[in-house]
Amino acid sequence: MALVGTSAVAAGCGAPAGPSATPTALATGARPAIEADPPTDFLTRLREQRGLPPLPDSAPRTSADPYDQAPLLPSAGPGQLDPTFGTRGVTIIAFPGRSYGVHGLTVLRDGAIVAAGGDQTFQSGEFVLVKYRCDGTLDPDFGDRGRVVTPIPLGAGGGAQAIATAPKGKLVVVGTAGLGGENELGFAVARYLPNGELDASFGTGGIVVAPVGPARSAGASDVVVLPDGRILVAGGGNDADGNPGFAAARFLHDGRLDPSFGDGGSIVVPMPGGDAAGFALAVQRDGRIVLGGTAEDQGITSFALAQLTADGQLDRSFGTDGVVVEAFPDAGINGANDLVVDGKGRIVAAGVTGNPQEPGAFGLMRFRPDGSLDPTFGGGTGMVRTEFEGSAGTLGVVVRPDGGLVAAGQAWPNIALAGYQADGDLDEGFGDGGRTVTSVGPVSAATGVALQFGRRIVIPGLTGNDTLSDASFLVARYGLLPGPLPECCERTPSVNGLG
Repeated sequence: MALVGTSAVAAGCGAPAGPSATPTALATGARPAIEADPPTDFLTRLREQRGLPPLPDSAPRTSADPYDQAPLLPSAGPGQLDPTFGTRGVTIIAFPGRSYGVHGLTVLRDGAIVAAGGDQTFQSGEFVLVKYRCDGTLDPDFGDRGRVVTPIPLGAGGGAQAIATAPKGKLVVVGTAGLGGENELGFAVARYLPNGELDASFGTGGIVVAPVGPARSAGASDVVVLPDGRILVAGGGNDADGNPGFAAARFLHDGRLDPSFGDGGSIVVPMPGGDAAGFALAVQRDGRIVLGGTAEDQGITSFALAQLTADGQLDRSFGTDGVVVEAFPDAGINGANDLVVDGKGRIVAAGVTGNPQEPGAFGLMRFRPDGSLDPTFGGGTGMVRTEFEGSAGTLGVVVRPDGGLVAAGQAWPNIALAGYQADGDLDEGFGDGGRTVTSVGPVSAATGVALQFGRRIVIPGLTGNDTLSDASFLVARYGLLPGPLPECCERTPSVNGLG
């Protein structure tokens, strides 16, 4: 998810917790890697991304030295692990007996980081939060020594899918839970106090599970807290005729659905074709709302966008009757996982592109405010494809202070990042010729990307064994712009510690 892409201003370690000026809360979406023998239903496979099932041994792999065996540098250049964060730039938090991964994070004004996620096996719907100090160490004043695990009544598997910062340093986390009836699912929203306790003034004991759409079949993937404190949540859902589409709902400060939004607080936008899944959310400066994800038609999946007015009605001035569907040429598998709006109102959609039996790649598209592809991006096409050695896809994108982009995801089986100039060309000064690959354990992935003080890149993710049966929370920090952070945000580079 993202607000308009603006760069953050360093508030310092003593600043009160609150929203950062940079888009920081992100969510995952379509699966980043292409299977060697993909199922016929490509969209089902895309939807299963959050479980991050490992690929077979025969799948193309991206090579990288283990992060903890690389030379320890005193500082980080653009796209390099920051040795002053955690241990060698990485923190790993395990939950014994569980397989938990991070699905999103938010960066607070003082540089602290709160990561949210859940069960990678989809057996539990618990919302799991971990708070880190600015330097990557756990915050002992948050929850139980930095950790919070919240059971969600009738929670659907996967846990928390996205997190955002609310006024007064509160935190809003979203996912999916049952509504009580057979096959009925709704948006699950929880609000926390700055110390990790549930906010009793919100919903029932801090939790709301709301029906979205007439079919009472919807799930939440992304969240934005608006400047006035109202909560905008997006995901996927079905309309009254059972047609799948993009879903959105807006909640008041106390957790009730906002009756001035959509139809009684929510809206479902059916997408062209036979199937669809909504994953991402962004808000324009004028309050218009952009939803993003994947639409399928005759076996081909595409990047799909829909735009709403600020009061939750379909904006028919956008694209074709409010909807845009685009695919990379000669690619049968495409999907948007994240959205960000830059300072000019242009919409960047990031995800995956590829074909069956071929490695996938990072796929980025940039659209003008009216929904047309931006000819100033990608050499006139509005599209950029970035390949790695192995199957790859991006799960998050953020606008850099210079107007360029950073995308993060996976190049099987490792974390992958790519840096871009404003026109979509790879930034040769970022990482290794524009790309960074980080190996953390047998399997690892980034599930989003954010900026810290506008000068560092922070990624949420997970790492685990070959089957991810022991997946752990992972947060890593990379260099972006030169210059020190507040002193409390940088540890003395060391090979020992949280890693």
